[in-house]
Order: sequence, then C-alpha cells, then structure tokens
Amino acid sequence: GNYGVGMLIFNSIMLLPQVIGQVFYPKVVELVSMQNYKEIYRQYLRVNSFLAILMALLILVLYLVFPLFVNLFIPDYNRGVSAGQVLILGIYPLTLVNFAANYFNATKNHKVYFLIQVITIFINIILCIIFISIHFDIVSIAWATSISYFLYSIIMNYCFLSKIKQVTIQPHHKVS
Repeated sequence: GNYGVGMLIFNSIMLLPQVIGQVFYPKVVELVSMQNYKEIYRQYLRVNSFLAILMALLILVLYLVFPLFVNLFIPDYNRGVSAGQVLILGIYPLTLVNFAANYFNATKNHKVYFLIQVITIFINIILCIIFISIHFDIVSIAWATSISYFLYSIIMNYCFLSKIKQVTIQPHHKVS
C-alpha cells in the first residue's frame, strides 16, 4: 500500500506526456511519409523543450505538495511518501521519450524500440537487486526505478538523435 501511493501519483502525472505523445503521433507519421526529417527533428526539439519546462514545474510542485496531500488525506500511508517523492523525480526523464518512441514506431524501427525497453528492464532488475541488498526498503526500489527511467530516456533520445542525424545527412537514405 505504501508504494501504491507513489504509483498513484506517478500514473496520474504520466497522463499528460502520454496524451501529448498520442496527439503528435499522426504528425510524426505524416512527416516520415514525406521524408521531412528536418521537420521531425524541429518538432522533437519543440515538443521536448515544452515538456521539459512544463514537467519540471509540475514535478517540483508535486514533489513539495505530495507529503502534505498524504498527511492530510491518507495519513495511514505516510511511510510511502519518500518512495513517492523519488518516483515523482523519476517521472521527469520518462516524459521526454514519447516523441522518440513515436518516431521508432512510424519508421518501423520496432526492434530498436523493443531492444531499448528490454535493456532498460534488465537495468531496472539489476539496480533493484543491488539497491535492495544495500538498504532493504521501498525507497531503494523507487531509486532503482527512477535511475532506470533516466537511463531509458538517455538511450531512447540518443538512438533517436542518431537515427535522425543519419537520415538528415543522407536525405535519400532509406530508414531502417
């Protein structure tokens, strides 16, 4: 139950970037079909810049307000506040992967996208095992998960930027 409080706030916050990602998916598909990779890159920068600022502000407010909310409305779950705050921090990098994911899906790079997710899952499992063996509590799991999200964001965006660089340098190159 204590970890569930953090997951509740996590799932609620993730709705905004997911909706923005879904709204932009048709645009990414359209731009891929037109092979307008420079515009895809421009949209990527625009969307991720907007999300980076918006989500930083939202996460800061939620990080500060979350303990007050739990203390006022569900005080039985106070032990989950620290884990919830760590998960709130871990949301930030996760909100910056949807555009890259849309690009991988639109360009039929499902294998790359899937491989990145599998790698991240293994990283998370390893970090959870290490962190839980050092300090046996739910906050350790939250830290391992948040670090995994950070690494996931780095890998996703690095792969996206590598792919988009390939096709903008070689405009007639077939995306694979």
